[in-house]
Amino acid sequence: MVREGKYAVYKGIEYCLGKKGRDWANLLCYDKQSTQHGFVPHKYDVGVYTKRVPKTDIHEAYHIRTLVVFMGEKFMVRSQDFNMLQIITSNVTIAHNFSFTQIAKYCFEKSISIEDVTQIYEEKISIKI
Repeated sequence: MVREGKYAVYKGIEYCLGKKGRDWANLLCYDKQSTQHGFVPHKYDVGVYTKRVPKTDIHEAYHIRTLVVFMGEKFMVRSQDFNMLQIITSNVTIAHNFSFTQIAKYCFEKSISIEDVTQIYEEKISIKI
């Protein structure tokens, strides 16, 4: 599963981190059972549940992104569709050497088979909320 975004640990469970205020943060999840723990259906997004909690109740917050090693180089994973991955880079030389397609200025992507990847992992960077 490819993950990209901000997450927070609240009462020992990892949630997506939504909007934040001065002393609160919104947690998001997709589990209907979370309504038993104070989550409410999101106003606009069907199947999403949200809960506003004090920042002091959040144990840890971080940004996660999925990375792969492909042909000896590290790339960020943009998306996954079954056994295919969309990888991206901003390095023009690497993009040219690996036949990436340019999708924006200094942004190149390539579709690869997950079988061609030597390593797939998540990078977790602590953030202040």
